[in-house]
Amino acid sequence: MKSLLTVWIVSVVLFLPNLVHSQSLREFFSNRAELNRDDLPEAEDGSEELSFDELICRDKEFFPKKIYSKKYKSFVDCKYNLDRIQEASYVDLTFRIRWDNDRLDLYRPKLREIFICDQEEMSVYEHNSKKDPDWWMIVRNSMEFVECENEILVESID
Repeated sequence: MKSLLTVWIVSVVLFLPNLVHSQSLREFFSNRAELNRDDLPEAEDGSEELSFDELICRDKEFFPKKIYSKKYKSFVDCKYNLDRIQEASYVDLTFRIRWDNDRLDLYRPKLREIFICDQEEMSVYEHNSKKDPDWWMIVRNSMEFVECENEILVESID
């Protein structure tokens, strides 16, 4: 009887922490390896995950290209001109999407023009795709801070 009690105590000590950690009895009795939600999944091809700069550099060529920018007196003036561009697009029947007060996309044949008011500066971009690339809106005003390997930097001499 004493040996049976000892076996029972040892088994409780060994299995009780696993039972408490598992969410259900089915999980306790399954043979799956323990997964922690904080563990990152392994890449299927064995490569490491890209850094933020590497990710941006990889997709940089697919970003919309800035055509020009124009400064206005104020943000309100910039938005007013964005409204004027939108109203003019009704005349020539251009498909448009007004994303926010400060952004307008005009869908021309084979091209999309993107008008964005950043405070008092209106920036105009062209893009061949109907969808913005990932990360573009986040880094579009700070591309000079992203350092890409094997990139030729051209600086203007004033």
